[in-house]
Amino acid sequence: MSTAITQRIQENYSTGALVERVKQGLEKAGSGSGPLRWSDLVPFDQFHVCGLEATKELANDLNLKSGQSVLDVGSGLGGPARYLAAVHEVNVTGIDLTPSFIEISNYLSERAGLTDKLIFTEGDATELPFPDDTFDVVWTQHVSMNIEDKARLYKGFHRVLRAGGRLAVFDAIQGSNGPVLYPTPWAREEAISFIVSEKGMTDALTEAGFKNLSVIDKTERGARWFRELRQQREQQQKAETAPDPLSALFILGPGMTPAIGNFARNVLEDRVHIVQIIAEKA
Repeated sequence: MSTAITQRIQENYSTGALVERVKQGLEKAGSGSGPLRWSDLVPFDQFHVCGLEATKELANDLNLKSGQSVLDVGSGLGGPARYLAAVHEVNVTGIDLTPSFIEISNYLSERAGLTDKLIFTEGDATELPFPDDTFDVVWTQHVSMNIEDKARLYKGFHRVLRAGGRLAVFDAIQGSNGPVLYPTPWAREEAISFIVSEKGMTDALTEAGFKNLSVIDKTERGARWFRELRQQREQQQKAETAPDPLSALFILGPGMTPAIGNFARNVLEDRVHIVQIIAEKA
């Protein structure tokens, strides 16, 4: 990606004092500074539509084998990687463009006792710093919306996969009912959003050398998830209860509230669809 686009994407995800807010949230939740279970972090570290359930479904559909190597591209706060390492006993390398995400991922993984199976590194998804034929699986959730050059992105995934390796995608794509409303969690403005249609995504994957594409529309499941979140928030406001110190809104900061609200509107109004794709390296 160009330096200008990279900087703007980093700014979009930089929420300020992230590590401090995570530590504060853990302290308020009674977790202090001792050991953690990966599941203690689920309220905020599965930062994508449908949360942990989406991660579980994608992992189960992959039928992962113990000891396999997984590259998590756009690893965020490290939640999916920790789940995969702890539950499926695979070795995960996470790469993300945002320095604070890498810092907090390493901190939380150390506290969860998973550093023997996890490595997180800062880097660009379109310039993967790994040799050819390195991984059994490339995993990515809510990432491609920030990548303009889809061909380069998917060719890079293809290159680092071993023969017969698989790509697992859970992403937001263009819906059928008008333009996307901004800001969203992946872009404060349209200039750094490169969302495409399902056909645009599957064509790019095929051209990059992937085959046997399994495509599942998760839009209705995502809409239901957003409705449930809205109901929970309305109940909290009505009861005047304090926000969960480990909620995504607390950890990521109040500036993310309108972005999440727009994401919900986009899905509920059919402006954005949610799709799961599993493909094989040809």
